[in-house]
Amino acid sequence: VIDFASRAVEEYQAEFFNHIPAVEDPTKVRLVADYGYSSLASIYPAMLERFGMESISLNGFNDAKQAPRTEAEKEKHILNVCNIVETLGYDMGMLFTDEGERLTVVDDRGRVVSGHALFAAMCLLVGKTYPGAKIAMSVTAPQSLEELLTKAGVQVIRTRADARSLMGSALDEQVVFAGDERGGFIFPEMHPGFDAPFSFGKLLSMLQSTGLKLSEVVDALPTFHLAYEQVPCPSDAKGAVMRQISELARDGERVELLDGIKIYNQSTWTLILPDAIEPLFHIYAESDSEKESLELAATYAKKIREMQTLASPPLP
Repeated sequence: VIDFASRAVEEYQAEFFNHIPAVEDPTKVRLVADYGYSSLASIYPAMLERFGMESISLNGFNDAKQAPRTEAEKEKHILNVCNIVETLGYDMGMLFTDEGERLTVVDDRGRVVSGHALFAAMCLLVGKTYPGAKIAMSVTAPQSLEELLTKAGVQVIRTRADARSLMGSALDEQVVFAGDERGGFIFPEMHPGFDAPFSFGKLLSMLQSTGLKLSEVVDALPTFHLAYEQVPCPSDAKGAVMRQISELARDGERVELLDGIKIYNQSTWTLILPDAIEPLFHIYAESDSEKESLELAATYAKKIREMQTLASPPLP
């Protein structure tokens, strides 16, 4: 027997405002909202109104074929939002992507807030509104962010670098917030899955309760110097490469094996992560400067290319 949720939208809205009460005496905030051709445009503007938001809706009809999916398409959409925010002098902008799972934001100064910066801003606001909160993040998140949150009294737990592990950590009843650098955020009080509409609602609520502007939160963030590279590698050579990397890792101060091989050296770290499906390696690196991070990632990319050449048997 298949049961259909006949009032799914109404139930979602009721649960939404059960966790994020409507503002009683709101300060009118003006928003440019790009719905990315998702069905959210049919319900979300009215929900924003309960927050005291005056919003302009863009791409507000459901058309999966036109939905932004590539990085270039997403960038085109968010830059359009930026231009409108700056031209009209609006307070915020946002873009929903991946059918409402992921979020990108524009602050009151017309700056795109995405990636690690948006995740860090959310983390700081959670720390201010949930004292002693526990936050889950993947092994690819900046170490400098973890240090900042720890100083603020937030407990940080690390997960493997995949959405399933992050959502699994959200099932821990003590985790208040979880997220990644791609705009996917989880508030388990609602449900343990990526939910951009609810996350944006929480962002608005936390800004209102702290009296902060998003630009003020962003200005308080440290600069994250991270680098990323992909290195193609035949699947049958991955094991041999990982064994050689683990031997090299003995020279590091600390090695972490939660997911892939993460090598710490003084103020730097490098993560070598074999892709679970594609024939390639992901390399992440962080240091005190962008140049050093890029050099670290490039160094390990070169080593992996050399190792896989040695690991692959010569053709007969």
